[in-house]
Amino acid sequence: MNGMSNAKEALIAEVLGDMASLIERIEKLGPDMEVSRRELLKASNLAFQMSGFEGRIAKLSENAVDLCVSQINQKASGVCANTQNTQIAAMQSAAREMFNKEFLPVVNRVVSQLEQLARLFQPDRNPWLPWLTHGGPLSPAPR
Repeated sequence: MNGMSNAKEALIAEVLGDMASLIERIEKLGPDMEVSRRELLKASNLAFQMSGFEGRIAKLSENAVDLCVSQINQKASGVCANTQNTQIAAMQSAAREMFNKEFLPVVNRVVSQLEQLARLFQPDRNPWLPWLTHGGPLSPAPR
């Protein structure tokens, strides 16, 4: 039994040695654990701050999108109005040009023909009629 007790004692001594080294390692972990705890607190605080930051950034992005849409809408309306005015001016110019080229010569021809017809049907004017008023004083007085 003596051999058995020596083995037990050796095993217990080895276990005690292992426990001592384990306790030393655990004691060395204490400061590292404290540093980790502080870093974890900083990280959680940073995460809390980030959630507020994300909300502000989301609101800022939403406002930027709204502003961009508004400005694009204004610019598009301005471009449409300018395009519309340009098209109206071009159509008016084309209409005037077409009127002057196609319709005006026909109208002028018809007007000249009507003027000729009107001259044909006007009574002949006596060329001496305007002199009649001037010649009154020259005529002999009635006796």
